[in-house]
Amino acid sequence: MQFDLKDSAKLTHIKNQFYKSKTGHLYEKTIAMKEINNKLTEVIYFNGYFSQEIDPITFEALDGWYAKDKKYVYVYRPTSGGMQLSKIDNADPKTFKLLAGHYKYARDKKFFYEEGEIIAGFSPSKTSLKLDKKKRVIEMTYKTKKYKFEVID
Repeated sequence: MQFDLKDSAKLTHIKNQFYKSKTGHLYEKTIAMKEINNKLTEVIYFNGYFSQEIDPITFEALDGWYAKDKKYVYVYRPTSGGMQLSKIDNADPKTFKLLAGHYKYARDKKFFYEEGEIIAGFSPSKTSLKLDKKKRVIEMTYKTKKYKFEVID
């Protein structure tokens, strides 16, 4: 499920960071930190531990911790071992977008999301958003329910 850079000849490049093995398994070229000779060093490897439903041709990384392709939306965020890439069930790629001023909050036509998890009890079409002076979403209100967003300066 993972190849080191020296093994990359076993993979076929598709587009951008995506590669396929002879059996059709999808890999993503990524960088992770690894301790070598007591020093943290960037290491390039090919990660095969992610959703195999990705369409590498239409895949697009969004600002923040998300990405999408023509069919699905994904959490796509950095971790110590490279990029985490996992499908968000029920998210709509056509209407999915980040909330203004945030990297981990987003919405589509049905839901609001925090790090890929649905924020329950809010309907995007009926929820009002409050912005700060920098035009970042700081709070949302639906009926009597409020949700305050973590804002990082």
